[in-house]
Amino acid sequence: MNYKYVWLFATICTTLISRSINAQLPRSLHPNITIEKLMNTQVRGVRLAYDATTQTMFYNAFTGDIFRIEQPTGGQAYDVPIGSWLDHGINYLQGMAFANGVMILAGNFKQSGQQGYGLVVKGIRQSNGSWRWERIMQTDPYPSSATLYDHAFSAVCVTPNKDSVYISSGSRTDHGEIEDTDGLYPNTREVPLTATIFKLPINPASTIHLPNEANALNQSGYVFCQGVRNEFDLALDAQGRLFGVENSGDRDDPEEMNWLRKGHHYGFPWEMGGNQTPQQFPGYNPSQDKLLPASLSPDQQQKFYNDPTFPTRPAGLVVTQPIRNVGPDANFARDPNTGQVVKANSISTFTSHRSPLGLIFDTDNSLADFTGDAFTLSYSAGGGVRGGYLFAEEPGEDLLHIRLQYDPATDNYTAQTTKIADNFIAPTDAERIGNIFYVIEEGRQAIWKLTFKPRPTALADLSLSLKASDLVATINQPLTLTLTVQNDGPSQAEQIQLENRLPPSMIYAGGALTNTNNVLTKTIASLSKGQSVNLVYQLIPLQSGVFQNDAQLLASNTPDPDSEPGSGTADGQDDAARIVVRTRDAGSAVFASPNPNQRPLPAVISNQPSPDPTKADLSLQLIASNLAPTVGDLVSFTVLVSNAGGQPVLSVTVGHTLPAQMTFETGTGWTANGLTLTNQIGSITAGGQAVATFVARVTSSGQLLNQAQITQATQADPDSTPNNGYTNGEDDTARIELRVR
Repeated sequence: MNYKYVWLFATICTTLISRSINAQLPRSLHPNITIEKLMNTQVRGVRLAYDATTQTMFYNAFTGDIFRIEQPTGGQAYDVPIGSWLDHGINYLQGMAFANGVMILAGNFKQSGQQGYGLVVKGIRQSNGSWRWERIMQTDPYPSSATLYDHAFSAVCVTPNKDSVYISSGSRTDHGEIEDTDGLYPNTREVPLTATIFKLPINPASTIHLPNEANALNQSGYVFCQGVRNEFDLALDAQGRLFGVENSGDRDDPEEMNWLRKGHHYGFPWEMGGNQTPQQFPGYNPSQDKLLPASLSPDQQQKFYNDPTFPTRPAGLVVTQPIRNVGPDANFARDPNTGQVVKANSISTFTSHRSPLGLIFDTDNSLADFTGDAFTLSYSAGGGVRGGYLFAEEPGEDLLHIRLQYDPATDNYTAQTTKIADNFIAPTDAERIGNIFYVIEEGRQAIWKLTFKPRPTALADLSLSLKASDLVATINQPLTLTLTVQNDGPSQAEQIQLENRLPPSMIYAGGALTNTNNVLTKTIASLSKGQSVNLVYQLIPLQSGVFQNDAQLLASNTPDPDSEPGSGTADGQDDAARIVVRTRDAGSAVFASPNPNQRPLPAVISNQPSPDPTKADLSLQLIASNLAPTVGDLVSFTVLVSNAGGQPVLSVTVGHTLPAQMTFETGTGWTANGLTLTNQIGSITAGGQAVATFVARVTSSGQLLNQAQITQATQADPDSTPNNGYTNGEDDTARIELRVR
């Protein structure tokens, strides 16, 4: 194996091994994870794969060698070779998985490091313990770039029904530059077979042939998605959705985690880590590129140049963006304007040069603290060190816990990412068997066993709710609150701890909770399935204002499947409750319960569509100064008209209908005709607002229903029609009801 890219790879491995002589052992950063060494490996391993039919684990090397792992009861685990590239034909082996006892391999046959073809092979175990090898797929020959980033065929992921596999084919370039293999393939960049994920049947009628021609390949029916640089690992979540992790190039672009969907494009070579590849733009000057590391070798530096023939981004190409990581870990990024490394609030997806791999999901919800979540390893050190890069702010070679949250506004996920283990040396893959993770290290040639606390069989569904004796309080007078803790089962909940941090200017006046410096707490010994308990206590507001009072569950000995105790009061989980009360003279002050331990939340993203530059979009809002007046009171009404469109409106007229129990008193621009009021507001700019106010008097009790609508506008509105009534649900009408005290 004297390929140029293998020598590059071996050089890095040698550096890693020399660094690992006195390295610390892998370390758990979570109290419910323990780590112990399983065994040493004969070679530098790439993949781990578990065959559930025989309950046996295997690993392989890049060279094509495959080993079975024996774990005798009470004895030391050891490996047994079962095959090499001479058996299955893959001499650059990166992917391995099992489907119903059948071993699936993915990789390439490389010829002198210059050309070869992609292969997907299945191994069928024979009764005598040997393996029979059959080809599922073979590609046309296509050129290797003979570089470290000639990624080739790598990841394998079996579909939920186990009749097909997803196969990742990585890029042959760093960022879409020309890689001509020392002049053998002039002007060659990517080719149709690269930077693509395929979906192939496991049992085709005959060996599938994938051509290296774009039209024929796209018409084959085997292309799943495109634009992936190096999706080195693929995994399914519990619902069968496909995810992948990939590293970006030599530039300091973030590394990606992607939700992979059929027919989608993920941007390569025009985008990486959410950034635009600068070489696609005319006049690119690498000396001015703040994201280009100064530590790059001369060979790496020459890959970045002014490139007038860089492929033009296809017209109408829609790029599916990487998952956004909101931290708290693996979220450092280099500022493209200053070149400074900063901890970002949101990054797509991980710190540059981490080289994420070993993607795992808790698909059977077997883990106590990470139920249903994802995990990924980082191959690189120093956040990482790869080819001379250094992100010293955040060391890598670790295991990250990833909690995904779907965002309907972007039709994608955000990720909360936390480091839970570190001190690995170049880990390359992980395999989960129940509550045990196995991690294979290339740097130490070892396999480690990580035991996670299993999820208990007893589960409870706890929720909180808050009620007040009155939502309008009196200063210095007690207000009675009832905090209800409910257990909807299926099991009894035990040792339930809750807290209510009081807002400023509000004090505890006694009741069922314990007060320590305005932090109210309570421990409930147990709650049976279907049982609830009401905790009654009194609070006193000390000044005028609005009081937002929040309570949450801090802990429970019985896990809850849909909420996490102690995670804060702002995440929308049902183990937190909020009530808002105001004093009779509310004033302008707002007092809110402290929330010091809130888990990181994704940034709020608007769910509104982008304004249409050719249209206006008017909406109306109606506000009253007093929702509970008495007879004779004056009530001030505000009519707020907004234009969310891209076109201004030269003239807008609004109408307001008063109830019979009110009379119009005064208001600038308003004309009264009995109970009908009209105001020609005037023009509203694109993105602007206009306000009209008037005052009306309450003359008698009853249902005081006030209704307003836009009656005329000079610009058409795409989602509402002026003057067509108050009850059609359109956003150019509003209504508000007052209750007379």
